[in-house]
Amino acid sequence: MKEKLWKYRGRKIRHSMRHAVARNVTLLSVFLLLGSFVAIAGVRKLDVSYLIGREPFRFLFLHPKLYFAQGAAQQVYWYLLCAAVTTFVILVMLYFLCHPLYKRMIHRQKLARMIASNSFMESKVEEKELWTNGWKHKQETISYYPKMYYRVHKGYVYIRIAMDMSKHQSRFLDLGKEFEHGLYCDLVEEVMEDGFVCYKLLYDVAINRINIEDMKAKNGSIQLMKTAAWNYDTVPHALIAGGTGGGKTYFILALIEAFLKIGALIDIADPKRADLADLEAVMPGRIRYAEGGIIPLIEKFKNDMISSWEVVKQRPDYVTGKNYAYYGLKPHILVFDEYAAFMEMLDFQAKAKVDSAMKQILMLGRQAGYLVILGVQRPDAEYIGGAMRDQFGLRVTLGKMYPVGYQMMYGEADKSFKHKNIKGRGYADLGYGSIQEFYSPFVSKDHDFLTSIGKLVEAQGAPVAIATGGNRSEQADTNLEGA
Repeated sequence: MKEKLWKYRGRKIRHSMRHAVARNVTLLSVFLLLGSFVAIAGVRKLDVSYLIGREPFRFLFLHPKLYFAQGAAQQVYWYLLCAAVTTFVILVMLYFLCHPLYKRMIHRQKLARMIASNSFMESKVEEKELWTNGWKHKQETISYYPKMYYRVHKGYVYIRIAMDMSKHQSRFLDLGKEFEHGLYCDLVEEVMEDGFVCYKLLYDVAINRINIEDMKAKNGSIQLMKTAAWNYDTVPHALIAGGTGGGKTYFILALIEAFLKIGALIDIADPKRADLADLEAVMPGRIRYAEGGIIPLIEKFKNDMISSWEVVKQRPDYVTGKNYAYYGLKPHILVFDEYAAFMEMLDFQAKAKVDSAMKQILMLGRQAGYLVILGVQRPDAEYIGGAMRDQFGLRVTLGKMYPVGYQMMYGEADKSFKHKNIKGRGYADLGYGSIQEFYSPFVSKDHDFLTSIGKLVEAQGAPVAIATGGNRSEQADTNLEGA
């Protein structure tokens, strides 16, 4: 009932906020200057009574020669100099200590100026008569000013504009990109509320980056940033794209480590025999890098998915609509790096076989807990078509991508993509249709994936035959075949 009666929408933007920074900084500077002067004078016990007399600040209007004739006057100006330096130092300290508050003031100032420059406000000129002498003067008053509210909450910026049926209303519905570029935020969502349009923007995205130690899987979700999580039970499968040096491999390794922490079974296909193939040292029998090993792995993964769910449906506690987690089962992950490059190496029949198996896994794997993490340098539509791409709940692009690459990943998205030379930075769709700026978990230089993953596999204690469907010697022969 309380929410229906009153809802806090944020701080209202007013016309006077156009000069908020200059006004507030000036007032604060004057206050600090006078306060510092009084404090210094009080500590030093300055006596300037004979200079000031009964008239406050009389000494400021004395002839300059008198300043050097009186010792107290020299002290006054030395104290003023010290007060000015103290004020400057305090302002610099406040800038760094209260930088978030300063940024919010900058945002409100920009919004007020945007309203004025875009003529969203209306004013009228009134002619008023001064009663003293009969003179008339013109005064401009604001007759209409849009109701706009600004709020920062849990790392997000919320800008709400009232739908008041004014002639500007259609423009209010199309300000997402202007907010995104002008406030240097990332537009996450645009929703209609009761009488308002609300723009939700991710504020200062980089500070929401987490360390790999904080990347944990829990209750069907993996925390990717402080403000972003992949709910793999609800929106399964991940498509990760990125060129060399963008951080794609590290992100995939971080996902592998997070899934191993909850006891998931993981099979890996790395046709280029690159970084993921190195995990064979700590995950024996679970890595495939030759055509003769990858295709059987995909087929077996698909067949295991179908047969395992058939077993679940025969259980006496089976409930329609429940997923694998309800029955205490662990997820089974297929990590496939350089999928497009692998498809290019196959003949027509092999391509059709792999494509058919992958589509079945992507469409049927969620309920059984059989998930796919696909890594590509470029999501070519030839191998990852629209129907297949739409099955990926998590879509991430890391590093520099060309416009066609973003289009292949996210479709016709109304998003302005910008490249920043930061490893592990890019964009992500968490499965809900909104694309946001993304930073993969930070991996420190002393973090050794081989060691940490090896310990997790050892702690898991699952026999290799169960996880891979064969013994070590058979898997080694399979990898050598066609290499």
